[in-house]
Amino acid sequence: MYGKPITMVPFRECGGRVCLLCCTFFGAFTCIADEPQRDPRGPGTIRMAERLQTLAAQANPVNNIFMNSERVKLLQAKIATNTEPSQLLA
Repeated sequence: MYGKPITMVPFRECGGRVCLLCCTFFGAFTCIADEPQRDPRGPGTIRMAERLQTLAAQANPVNNIFMNSERVKLLQAKIATNTEPSQLLA
């Protein structure tokens, strides 16, 4: 009676391309921005990581039962430098 109905198919196809183009442009724009990336960790997590690094650096392999490989390196160096068997146990 009024003729053919108007369809939205051409608009949808074009709209998808425009959306893809905009997302690509703005995504590339944010990648080349000069501001540095924000650290995703919270301030408490950053402080804890720093604290753990400090403790790990200060750990003594002789007294720490979990640092066996480091203790072996120390003992091997001690054995290599000492030739007297009585000094190895000291």
